[in-house]
Amino acid sequence: MAVVNWFNEEGSRFKPSMMGSAVFTGKLPAETALTTTDPTGTTVEAALREIGTIGDYAGPEVAAYAEIHIEQGRDLENSGITIGLVGSTWAAHKYQVVVRGEQSHTGSTIMADRRDALFGASLLVVAVRELAEQSTDRPLHTSVSEITVLPNSPVVVAREVRMHVDLRSPDEALLDAAAKKPAESIPGIEERASVTIEQVQTHGWAVAPFPAAGVELAAQAADNLGLSHRTVMTIAGHDSVNMKDVAPAIMLFVPSVEGVSHNEVEFTQDVETCAGTDLLAEVLHRLMSGALDSSR
Repeated sequence: MAVVNWFNEEGSRFKPSMMGSAVFTGKLPAETALTTTDPTGTTVEAALREIGTIGDYAGPEVAAYAEIHIEQGRDLENSGITIGLVGSTWAAHKYQVVVRGEQSHTGSTIMADRRDALFGASLLVVAVRELAEQSTDRPLHTSVSEITVLPNSPVVVAREVRMHVDLRSPDEALLDAAAKKPAESIPGIEERASVTIEQVQTHGWAVAPFPAAGVELAAQAADNLGLSHRTVMTIAGHDSVNMKDVAPAIMLFVPSVEGVSHNEVEFTQDVETCAGTDLLAEVLHRLMSGALDSSR
């Protein structure tokens, strides 16, 4: 049994997210990952060498994989269910957007002459948010994050804005349609703000099922432990999303209080943390006893 601390699951410093498991599963070439840079220009290879954790050998063959996580939502808490058995993923599209204008003085430059990259970026932020607001019958989550403004001075109209756009839905057709909308709004924003906008898709994944045999194994284990459970979809990306494509994989959720996540106050009650740990131990015991060997 191996306990894995995957590299760069969140994609906060280096992109894309889930980088370690992507390399391990062959979805991302190791050389591509190692030469990826953070905003300061430091490569993944340099960062790993600095802390002495760069690998120099092939990884092991995986017989099965299990991962447990907080839900990062509030469906389990609202329904009074202790365990979420992840049956599939939401789909996701992620983009890097660059808005380019012209640097000038915030006071003396007349409004008609301004090519304000931050103004153009702001219009796009609103357009992305409105996509979710307009989708009233089917779930669609839209976000703009990690905004970098240049030169980011109180007396300078911004010449460039870089930002990350994130679209997610359990409905791939809806997601594909929604993904076209920002691009359709770009010409109007460019004209209104006198800027140019470049949008490049950097990462994404489709709606994809987890192995049914793994979900059933986890359900049986939960029943034996007397734990309430139901099958759920994962909205967030996890390393199991990559691992399920190369080995029988099981993903478990425990509730998050009020659905808070990526925030210092995210919390799960001790009784549910312990229940999840008990279930994970039982799942691991079954996996190590060969319960899913026929699924390999």
